[in-house]
Amino acid sequence: MYNGIFILMIFCIFNAGLTFAQSERFTLIHTIPVKASMVTSDELGNVYTVNNNMLSKFDPDGKLLYTYSNLLAGDITFADPRDPFKVLVFYQGFGQIELLDNTLSLTTNTISLNMLGLELSTLACPSYQNGFWVYNPQNFELIRIDQFLEITDKTGNITKVTGYRINPNYLIERDNTVYMNDQENGIMLFDKFGTYYKTINIKGLDSFQVFGRKIIFTNDSTLTILDPKTLEEVQIDLPVDNFKSAAFNFGTKEKRLFLIKNDQLMIYSFN
Repeated sequence: MYNGIFILMIFCIFNAGLTFAQSERFTLIHTIPVKASMVTSDELGNVYTVNNNMLSKFDPDGKLLYTYSNLLAGDITFADPRDPFKVLVFYQGFGQIELLDNTLSLTTNTISLNMLGLELSTLACPSYQNGFWVYNPQNFELIRIDQFLEITDKTGNITKVTGYRINPNYLIERDNTVYMNDQENGIMLFDKFGTYYKTINIKGLDSFQVFGRKIIFTNDSTLTILDPKTLEEVQIDLPVDNFKSAAFNFGTKEKRLFLIKNDQLMIYSFN
């Protein structure tokens, strides 16, 4: 019920946004001192920052809720709150994945990719039904692992399927679609079983988010909302430029923009 309402709400927001997005206005509501290299958000409006081995969770207004750090696992490579009650944290250097609950407490034992024979994996992200994907650069393939740590799906050699020489830098799954970004080739899309079906010719991205099946990304001082089916774009001027990392939320009463700049978390509302 919740997921259905959320998807309908996002659909309505974006249908309105495709017409009126250019007139959006941003209001700075909070500036919070932080040291962070990455910011992301969940569907409930919470915002997460990563600083070396520290993951921090804030509410939509910037109140610090929880922190998590594992000094034995090295620096955090990536954190994905696809499910805010099971946040995936990936440590590439140690070949480890951790799953945290909504209080950033461990929900399971640390998952060792080394023990699964996937020690060289460079990307990881959560998948449906408590599974996860990893990217294996040795075979140029995506591999899906289920909640029982069994391999369920593989893409096969992506270079053979696409004809691209790939060096992907970002991976997420949303709405049964897997999005893998390669800065030289664009965003490659796969279904939930790992079947490749298209590449979107948007190059040079470090990261992006997906809401309501729309791809959201920033470039310099511009926010772009892209429909991957029609390739229709809406661009919105952002209030600042030269930021380190950006994240968005379209699922709360007030839409939020989160920026990391000059050791600050800047929180904007836009309606």
